[in-house]
Parts: sequence; structure tokens; C-alpha cells
Amino acid sequence: MPPRPPPSISAAVFNRTATPATRETLSRLLSSTQWSLSTDGTGIQRRYEFGGFNKAMMFWNRVADECKNKGHHPEWANVYNKVEIRWTTHEPRGLGEIDVQMAEFCDKAADEIGLKKKKPVATEAEPKEAKETEAKPSSGGLLDEMVPTGSECNVCVGTKKK
Repeated sequence: MPPRPPPSISAAVFNRTATPATRETLSRLLSSTQWSLSTDGTGIQRRYEFGGFNKAMMFWNRVADECKNKGHHPEWANVYNKVEIRWTTHEPRGLGEIDVQMAEFCDKAADEIGLKKKKPVATEAEPKEAKETEAKPSSGGLLDEMVPTGSECNVCVGTKKK
């Protein structure tokens, strides 16, 4: 698999106060959580798995309310207890500070609602000790089928200045 491109930082300024995301902030987010860089480097994405559909919808609605407050929306998909979400800025294309802020908001909301507990698994090297399974970052799936990375956002296309 070829290496992913470096992050593409957007020059966008949201609500006239937010600054563009820095590579340091993005690096911290990508190294300390389950977020991964999208294949084209213009977004960050993650899959959350909750204990059931109701918790997934609680998360969905909480994020949707914050999206309204911030005036920024994700690319996302839901199947039963799983929510895949990608944050990117469509105009100008790339990652903006608002994307990082919303990713951090999602992590906080998911922690408050409660993610599905992972079953301990033993490895050959540690047969008697249980090791917590790790969630793998989203690398495609339903979200990429519905909204391929690098595609135009229907909402943003209608609001572009000519």
C-alpha cells in the first residue's frame, strides 16, 4: 500500500475567528486517538462503535447539534451501532482548525455517551494475561462508498461564490 500524502491544511477561516489547523495540533490528534488521515490527506476520519443503536443516535444527534452551532458539517454514515465520521473543509480544500475542534468534540461526546466495551483477548505471547482489543481507525467502508474522499460536498457546491 503506498504511503498516504501529508496532511493538506486549509487556509479557510471560519466565523472570522478560527485559525488554520497547525501540523502540530493535527499530529497530536492523529497520534493520541483513533483518528486517521483520509487517503487524500484532506480529512481526518474515525469509526465509533456504541453499545446499541440508541447510543449511536444519541451521539449522532449531539454532534448534529454542535454542527448547527459551529456552522460546519461532517461526512458521515451510520449502520446500527456504528458511526463513521470524516471531518474536512471543502472550500478551500483541506483540514482546518474547525475540523480538529469537531473531532475533539466527537471524542468527548462519545466518551460521555459510552463506547462499546471491547472484549479482552489473550495473545500467544501473553496467554494468561488479557489484552484489551484496540479499535482500528476507519479505512474506508460505508463512508467511502457514500462519500469518496476528495468529492464535492452537495451543500458546499450550492454555496460557492462565482
